Amino acid sequence: MSILESYKLVVKTSLKSKARLLRFLPTKSFVAGEPFEISFEIQNISGEDFPGADFSYKIVWPSEQEVRDHFPIPPLKMNEIYNSPAITTEALCNGFGLIFITGPQSMKNEQCKVRNVTFYSGKRVEDYVDVSSSISSVKAKSWEEIYEFWALMISAASLLVIAFEKIISLLNLL
Repeated sequence: MSILESYKLVVKTSLKSKARLLRFLPTKSFVAGEPFEISFEIQNISGEDFPGADFSYKIVWPSEQEVRDHFPIPPLKMNEIYNSPAITTEALCNGFGLIFITGPQSMKNEQCKVRNVTFYSGKRVEDYVDVSSSISSVKAKSWEEIYEFWALMISAASLLVIAFEKIISLLNLL
């Protein structure tokens, strides 16, 4: 029985917050309870064409809640790249949401022989990604954290204005 080489795919994630500060200013921060978009760039680095399959992933949050989803990967020629459509989901709680690949782990080829699918974060052998390891993460904050940050920035700017005023009045005395 001959051992068939695995299909090799490089997977990269892209994340974009859809949260809005004060309901109208977009923010780059990911916020618990607010939507964000996730998309994937998948490149075939096998020495042959990839026949296509269903790609599935999950996001695990510190609250032990999970978001699971999937989308089809079309057939890819050698070194061809597929950009998935943006998928809107929600940050379920504060903290890091870890993104895992859940499939495909194996598939049948044209001769009905089972082939493994291996994932990489880059093109080197060292970039192999075990499906039990996270490929990326989402750091979600609470609105309170974001408002505290901006309150601190406004306070610091106000204190800076007062400090300049005191320095100028001191220089006028000299």
